[in-house]
Amino acid sequence: WYFPQLLNSYEGEKIYFDKLGYDFNNKESNDEIMKNQPNDVINEKINNELKLRFRMMQTILKSRVNVLPYINEQRLNKLNPPENLRIAIEKFGWNNKPITA
Repeated sequence: WYFPQLLNSYEGEKIYFDKLGYDFNNKESNDEIMKNQPNDVINEKINNELKLRFRMMQTILKSRVNVLPYINEQRLNKLNPPENLRIAIEKFGWNNKPITA
């Protein structure tokens, strides 16, 4: 299935940004990081991350398939994706999530 491949690729891009200390939810804190990196590399990485995030959200929303076997709550917290991807996974991707007491 397509989603696990997207997830693995996305994790690779996210690791790159995590090592830099880049925060997708806080643009102001990224200015200093951007100054110290080659502009073309950063732009390509940001573009890759955005494309992968969009494809993951699109796959979740269109397929209506449960992604819980591929990304559970623990893995989601470790990944710490931007808010829009987190919402897509939690509200639409976990459509068959078991209820725990």
